[in-house]
Amino acid sequence: MSFTLFKRRLGVVLAVWAVLSALTAAHAATAEQTRTTAQEAMPYTSAFEQYTPWVEPNIAPWPAVNDTVRTVGGWRSYAREAAEGHDEASHTQGMGTQQEVKP
Repeated sequence: MSFTLFKRRLGVVLAVWAVLSALTAAHAATAEQTRTTAQEAMPYTSAFEQYTPWVEPNIAPWPAVNDTVRTVGGWRSYAREAAEGHDEASHTQGMGTQQEVKP
C-alpha cells in the first residue's frame, strides 16, 4: 500500500514539474522578446560621451597682478568702484528681505 501511495505522489510531483517547466520556458521566451523590444526603444548612450576633462586654468603670476592693482590705485580704487552708483534700494534688492503677506 505504501508503494502505491509513493507512485501516486511521484506522478503528481512529475506532473507539476512538467507544467512548471513549460510555464518557465514560455515566460523566458516572452521575457527575451520584451528585453529586445525595450533595447530597440531605448538605445544606450554613455554618460561619458560629452565629458570634458578638467584643465588647469592659466594663472597670472602674483607679482604682476599686484603691480596692476598698484597701478590702478590699490584697494581704494576697487572700494570707490563698489560705492559708486549704488543706492540703498539697489543694495538691499534681492537680499532676501521679507515682504508682508496679506491674507
